[in-house]
Amino acid sequence: MSKFDDDFENSFNNDSLEKTVKKAKRKSFIRNTFIVIITLVVCIFINSIYNITSINKLDESLDEEVESSVPTGYISKANYTAGILGGKVEYNISKNIGGRVVTLENKTKTFGINPPMVGLTKAYQDFVNDDSWGVNLWDNGYRKMLFFHPKIKYKKYKNDLANMEDMDDEKIIEMAISLDKAYKIDEIVDIAFDLRNLSTKWIWLDTFNKQEMNEYKQEVNEYDPKSCGINESEVKGLNYGYSYNNGNIYQGINYFNGIYNNWMDSLKESRNKDSNKLYDYLISEGKKSSKNIEILGFIVEGSKEELELLLDKSYIKGATFGIAVDPLY
Repeated sequence: MSKFDDDFENSFNNDSLEKTVKKAKRKSFIRNTFIVIITLVVCIFINSIYNITSINKLDESLDEEVESSVPTGYISKANYTAGILGGKVEYNISKNIGGRVVTLENKTKTFGINPPMVGLTKAYQDFVNDDSWGVNLWDNGYRKMLFFHPKIKYKKYKNDLANMEDMDDEKIIEMAISLDKAYKIDEIVDIAFDLRNLSTKWIWLDTFNKQEMNEYKQEVNEYDPKSCGINESEVKGLNYGYSYNNGNIYQGINYFNGIYNNWMDSLKESRNKDSNKLYDYLISEGKKSSKNIEILGFIVEGSKEELELLLDKSYIKGATFGIAVDPLY
């Protein structure tokens, strides 16, 4: 073979090898790119499913948390931001007073196994002095109501019904009513009749265990009489509100059994361990049926004129103002 033939063959072999290498590299690049894309798609899919599942669970738990700690309260707005296996939600806790949405607090909570960093906030003023009575406030400055348990003998009771003349005639007022004793549902017909012109928003139930009662009694014995009372964030009860005869509890008293049964079911099925414990406690006390639960008070809503009809009612042991708003025209 001549030198020319050798050079031609080497050149051909080199060209062929180079083409083969390029083809192999191209295939490898396409394969690796495909693997990366598939991996990214799978990761994005898994991340999306995880975040959606986490958001649904958090959404449910937040609703339960607000319902159990803010009588008549609800989440009026929630903005979820999701990232990689986690995120955060910014939400508003509100009440509906006189048809107006009143935002009590603005909260932020994280979720997932990789939650983002969230800045810390402090509320410096959540307690004010009101005619020597301490008043706790929601973050946005609205007052929290006080309740007085009828099985606790308080040294002083707050009764804002006696101060109704100081209220604006046009205001729609939220008020907590504490009864003089614990009543069964079939014992409140006369009380419900007196409340017929008001909107009954919530029914306070006796759910306190022995330890909690002892703590409240100790508070009465050891602290200033006007610093006692049970904060509305610590009481449990049934939402009644506009869903039933526009809040007319006298006309809708027959709904009580169904509302109570639904509430018990929600406690039992809740993901919140405190709700499960409350359910177990009520069952252990024989309060599975609504006929055995005791009613301690109400949250009502009405005008100054309507609330004044409750003045001097012997069954009212305490009454405290909550939020007051201008009527919605």
